[in-house]
Amino acid sequence: MPGQGKRKRREAAARDREAARTDSGAGRWEAVLETADRAELRACLRRLREAGVADELMRIDLLCRRPVEHSTYRLSRFVEDTAGVEDRDVSVRRRVPGGWAGARSERG
Repeated sequence: MPGQGKRKRREAAARDREAARTDSGAGRWEAVLETADRAELRACLRRLREAGVADELMRIDLLCRRPVEHSTYRLSRFVEDTAGVEDRDVSVRRRVPGGWAGARSERG
């Protein structure tokens, strides 16, 4: 088909650019949310998109467990490393039966 080679080269170049953008030396994947609730995952995705985070900088991992009811989704976003910024403590919010795990307590 005419133009197929050009299209394949263009797609390969786009994949290479994306791989270089999220290379391990360029930054890290930071967990934003862990939940078993798909509605909560979609709501968090919607908030991140409204905040201007590109889809290419978000990743959804499905952590499969047995029984299936214990499977969870992990939403991560790619954070670019910036020179001179110290590592900061990042907590992951995780919805578990009976409350939130990984969230900091307000009681101290």
